[in-house]
Amino acid sequence: MVARDPRFDATAGEFRADLFRRAYGFVDDLKRGEVQELEGKIGKTKNVEDRHKLERVAQKYVRLLCSDVLVWWSKSSALCCSFPHRFHA
Repeated sequence: MVARDPRFDATAGEFRADLFRRAYGFVDDLKRGEVQELEGKIGKTKNVEDRHKLERVAQKYVRLLCSDVLVWWSKSSALCCSFPHRFHA
């Protein structure tokens, strides 16, 4: 048995972005929840070094969310990045 990557295998069928979004849209919701949780921790953290670490992690999630949205938006102009955040991605 040969392992195949479905992204490059013609027998896997055609990629349907709408079905992919419907099936895996919960991942973005999880990322948003983690950013909100991190923002709460950032507000409570007194140690400057720990605060910067948490901010970097939160910024990473925001960049991932916005980059995913921008890629999706470039393929489907009906979607835009409406995620409110205080970090600059």
